[in-house]
Amino acid sequence: MEKLSNVAGLSSNDQELPAEFIRPEAEVPVVDFGDPESLVRAVYEASSKWGLFQIVNHSISKEVIEHLQRVGRQFFELPNEEKMAYAKDPESKNIDGYGSRHRNGWVDHLFNKIWPPNVVEYRFWPKNPSDYRYFCLILILAWNL
Repeated sequence: MEKLSNVAGLSSNDQELPAEFIRPEAEVPVVDFGDPESLVRAVYEASSKWGLFQIVNHSISKEVIEHLQRVGRQFFELPNEEKMAYAKDPESKNIDGYGSRHRNGWVDHLFNKIWPPNVVEYRFWPKNPSDYRYFCLILILAWNL
């Protein structure tokens, strides 16, 4: 099967997503931050099998999440050249930055560590959309309240 250049490109061109990119909602791992006894194991298992998970009971407001989703979508809709300005070095073990390899066939991703402050690499935080950095900082504040 031909590897797709990016998932956002498919949606912006009104193309139908290939079946390999569609997963039932119930299949995506859910990690409950309200259950501290199983938290570490749930994160480990979801990360090992999927490379992603949905977090529930995290106390971050719906408004902050919606803003982060919006700026995330806007980033992935940018031209590839602009996204590549934040590309991570494929030889590096650092997870920060934009890349095009992921588990389960997903090809677009942007990782930015936000905590603790000594590990944040702002050079990988996109300047466009212009409020991306702002809402990441809001997330950090919300998480630490």
